[in-house]
Amino acid sequence: MLDRFARFRQQHRELQKLAADLVRELYDGTFPDDIMPTLRARARFCGQLRVHAAMEDEALYPWLRGHPDAELRDIGQRLADELGPIYQTFFAYDESWTPDEVRRDPAAFALATSEVLQMLHERMVHENRTIYDRVVPRPPR
Repeated sequence: MLDRFARFRQQHRELQKLAADLVRELYDGTFPDDIMPTLRARARFCGQLRVHAAMEDEALYPWLRGHPDAELRDIGQRLADELGPIYQTFFAYDESWTPDEVRRDPAAFALATSEVLQMLHERMVHENRTIYDRVVPRPPR
């Protein structure tokens, strides 16, 4: 499982990079005149997030809930319970912002994107501190 923790931590880094790419597309000066680069950046982020969410759901949280350390079991259950609404919020955002909706209100799309990315960033930082840093030390830089 320790290798998986390294993979989860790497996925968080990849997601943070993809989020930065998406924000860059929002504010690079071509959006909203050309929405396609921004929508492609969002699609890359969403695809990676879906993979990460599935791996958490299938491997990470079941492993934590079955851990011999009662504190880790409790942390795993609490974090898993918190995660459902976070992913629901993100995937509802993704589904609601069709290309037509983005064209109709690009400022609201940019704000909604910033808000959901911030929510996910805070969650990743929380997971890193609460789970990954506790179970497996950070790799040397």
